[in-house]
Amino acid sequence: MALCAQPRRKPQGIENLLAYTLAKTSSFLDFGEVLNFAQVSRRLNDVVKPHEWVPLHTRHQFLTEKWTNRTQNMGIFPATELLCFECFKIRPVFSFTHQYRRRARDSPEEIWTTCC
Repeated sequence: MALCAQPRRKPQGIENLLAYTLAKTSSFLDFGEVLNFAQVSRRLNDVVKPHEWVPLHTRHQFLTEKWTNRTQNMGIFPATELLCFECFKIRPVFSFTHQYRRRARDSPEEIWTTCC
């Protein structure tokens, strides 16, 4: 009895580069581009470490810009999503404690301290 499985494909192009070279390359990229870089293949998903290779201020900037683009057309309606700077995701408001929601509402300059 033979198993019908496709042969494993061999790494090609950028997948053959060393982790050090990939880390150096990612230092010139935006956080979103490094995330996309990690999703190219399973091997790159194991090798590329976006949360380690991209500086913290770049990750904060990426998340803030993404959230601003989502909420700029909300008008007078309250925001239904807040930023989590611990896991770097945009989450629904109910994922945050009352304290963090109040802090985000009362002092938006300290929004970077919110975490879900």
